[in-house]
Amino acid sequence: MKRVLCLYIPNLAIERLQRREGSATSGGRSGGSGKGAPEAVGPVAIAAPTSGGLRVVRANASAGRRGVRLGQTAAEAAALAPGLTVHHADPAGDRAALERLAVWADCLSPVVQIAGDDALLLDVTGCARLFGGEDALARKAIAGLAAEGYSSAAAIADTPGAAWALAHAGEWGCAHAARPGAMAEALARLPVWTLRLEAPVVERLRMVGVETVEALLHLPRSSVARRFGRAVCRRLDEALGDAPEVLTPFRPPVVLHARVNFTGATDSPALLYEAVERGTADLCAQLERRVAGVRRLRVTLHYSRDAADATGVAAACGENGAYGDVSGAGLGWGSTRRYHTLTLELSRPTRDAGRLLGLLRVRLEGLRLPAKVVGVTVWSPWVEGLDGAQLTWFDTGSTDDAELGDLWDRLAVRLGKNNVVQPRLVADHLPEGAYAYVPMAEVRTCQRPGRLVRQSPRRVTGAMQSSSASGGETAGNEAKPKPARHSEKWIMDGAPGNPHEAAWGRPVRLLHRPVEVAVMAVVPDGPPLRFGCRGAEHVVQRWAGPERVETGWWRGYPVRRDYFRVEDTAGERYWLFRACNDGRWFLHGMDD
Repeated sequence: MKRVLCLYIPNLAIERLQRREGSATSGGRSGGSGKGAPEAVGPVAIAAPTSGGLRVVRANASAGRRGVRLGQTAAEAAALAPGLTVHHADPAGDRAALERLAVWADCLSPVVQIAGDDALLLDVTGCARLFGGEDALARKAIAGLAAEGYSSAAAIADTPGAAWALAHAGEWGCAHAARPGAMAEALARLPVWTLRLEAPVVERLRMVGVETVEALLHLPRSSVARRFGRAVCRRLDEALGDAPEVLTPFRPPVVLHARVNFTGATDSPALLYEAVERGTADLCAQLERRVAGVRRLRVTLHYSRDAADATGVAAACGENGAYGDVSGAGLGWGSTRRYHTLTLELSRPTRDAGRLLGLLRVRLEGLRLPAKVVGVTVWSPWVEGLDGAQLTWFDTGSTDDAELGDLWDRLAVRLGKNNVVQPRLVADHLPEGAYAYVPMAEVRTCQRPGRLVRQSPRRVTGAMQSSSASGGETAGNEAKPKPARHSEKWIMDGAPGNPHEAAWGRPVRLLHRPVEVAVMAVVPDGPPLRFGCRGAEHVVQRWAGPERVETGWWRGYPVRRDYFRVEDTAGERYWLFRACNDGRWFLHGMDD
């Protein structure tokens, strides 16, 4: 019969912070005192930002006894509990700590699943006899977590749902093993929330007097599904073993590494590069076996303990990498040494040793060694799947993308990753704010630049009008406009999808800053008839507009502009706007 162990770590977030700060104390149940909770030295709470300010999401037993409850603002909690220590929530840090505990729990079972934010589920079928029975196994798990600095509760049952319920309803530091085949009996007196139901469903069940699993079992199944949803029946069946629930094992990220040790310390650039070459070739061979590649590669140079002082090493490293004292046991080093890490970021995953070595050579050329090196480690914790792509005879797009990605990588290594950028469209009505330059290191996929796409012009209200009719006034929607000199328009692929904008088009060239121009118009807010720019006079033959661009008050300085797309007698097109606040005209773009 299948048996599942649940390890409930209710105060993971608080105890993680206390462990990091070197505190020997541990809290109790979140938001309350809790049964069997270990005593804490002082009140501690964790608050997260919400629309109503910082609110408490976790609190230890000491804070709970002073009236601190979940959902209170941090100010209210501090008033209720003098001396309360409030930490900011760190979900990423809590998740990383739980993942580390999942890796540790692999010594108890080969199948470990992370359940929510504070629990682990282990398939211990057939494992109990290795530890002297189920009770001994549960106690060993609690003791192991206590050694790591976390208080917990443990329960063993036939199903993940039953084990989760028994662990969350039990006392901390205690282990409970339900009798095999008697899940209904073990769960009967537990509250319904232990079935992993949503809070609104639990409240609706409480309103009709259903507060325990036993009371829920006495209700007709059809009425339960109709009134409270099918999720209630599904959770109940999973807990009782009437519906399957498969555990998904947690697999930590794979850290591939290759190390090369020197028989003696050396500062020879040739020997250093040869070691990096051997390590990179070994790492790429591992990637080849995994059919994977890396987008980020790290090379760690290890210095002996008698190297130069830390200040000199850090100064020599500069921006080329990171320096520090670290235990290299995770990378195969048995003692603590000084190290210097170079990070190489790529635009696309690869396992091509030649490409990686070409980029690493550039990084190593500009590196000043502060001391002799005793070893080199080439490693990467970021491994991605990389299937081989077979090119057809006529498809060269993949080759072009690869060559473009290699060019980006070479430029980033020589100029700096933040100096090689790519434009990206931004959802902003203001033209100068509708784009942004993003470093290629932040672009996850290698994309080809936008290409010109030919579009046929479409008639919309405000299309190109001749300035000869009615002294430059529009002839109305019924008037048939004269054909434009350019029968086709060219716009950048990926331009805004507004039909009005697509019909007018946007200028190919947008000036970094608008240039003030002198404009002659029949009326102040009318279309321009002629304008002067950079010593040249332009007579407007056709125009389209106005297009109002206006920003909200919340953006600081308000912007109100009327844009006109004009074409002069030479066939050149320009993008002019009139500032509505002072009536001045500016040139903002053109079609070169």
